[in-house]
Amino acid sequence: MALAMKEIDETAVQEKAPPPVVRIDDIGVWMIERLRGRYSQHSDRMLKAWLNSCTNDNECLFLRAAGAVVMAVVHRSFLSPPWVEEVFCLAQTEPDKQHACGLYTDVRTWAMGLNATHIIVERFSDVERADISLEIGTPKREVRSVVYLPGHAP
Repeated sequence: MALAMKEIDETAVQEKAPPPVVRIDDIGVWMIERLRGRYSQHSDRMLKAWLNSCTNDNECLFLRAAGAVVMAVVHRSFLSPPWVEEVFCLAQTEPDKQHACGLYTDVRTWAMGLNATHIIVERFSDVERADISLEIGTPKREVRSVVYLPGHAP
């Protein structure tokens, strides 16, 4: 009887799927080509290694949608509250810019969950400022390079 229970337990463990992991190779070469254009001092291999390390870092947010990717990083200091900086927000094609724009909502949600005071945007983005404003701006404030989150305005 104990032997049969052991077989059931092993079968259940074998069927359990691992959680999905964002792999740089799954996104395609288009993103590496865009990054190479911006950071030409680095090889493709270095860019892939950097991106892979960022996807496994809790201080980075790396999201993708259909034909779009965004990466943001949180900056922390012992003496001041955290703040978030966009590293890039890229769209593969012109129609994919809508998907890229939607990723800013997730960046804002992540930043608010970290109790960040502000988000720095437009570092390397395919999304227009007006569209970013619609996604993460506040009604009283126009989006500039820095977006202050509710309760943290200067």
